[in-house]
Amino acid sequence: MEQIHVTANGISVSLAVWIVAAFVVLFVFVCLVAILISVRIVRARDPMRNPSMLESNESSHALNFAVGRDEKHIVNFKFDQVAGWTTITVDGVLILKELSLVSFELMKPYQFWVGQHEVHAVRIERHRPLFLAFARPQPLKAFVDGILIADSSGIPIETSD
Repeated sequence: MEQIHVTANGISVSLAVWIVAAFVVLFVFVCLVAILISVRIVRARDPMRNPSMLESNESSHALNFAVGRDEKHIVNFKFDQVAGWTTITVDGVLILKELSLVSFELMKPYQFWVGQHEVHAVRIERHRPLFLAFARPQPLKAFVDGILIADSSGIPIETSD
């Protein structure tokens, strides 16, 4: 079997090396283009850059609930499963904005305090399915002072006042 040699600047290199090098360059180019496209998509879906993304869509999970008796606060939690943005607002004030593209945790907790005179501990849990998490719903549960007060299943939570 004969080998074909190509001479470049006086250096003899086999054709197979040139083909492999061309594929490596092509692969790197395709990866860079894919990264640039995904960054543009994530930036376009950023709720702070594009306020229309705050409205609910089929890929987002939202949970809204009230905290407190005398000092009422409205907590809004939104997770966009496609872009990976998580936003939490209390009375319209942004307290968390997080981008999560890859997660290996089956349960992601978010904990914070709400209130000035009537202080409450709030914990929101986002549960990720083990298999095909990107295509399946991710249930949400909200706890205030350790008591479940809301979840994304739509079933009313019995509370004792």
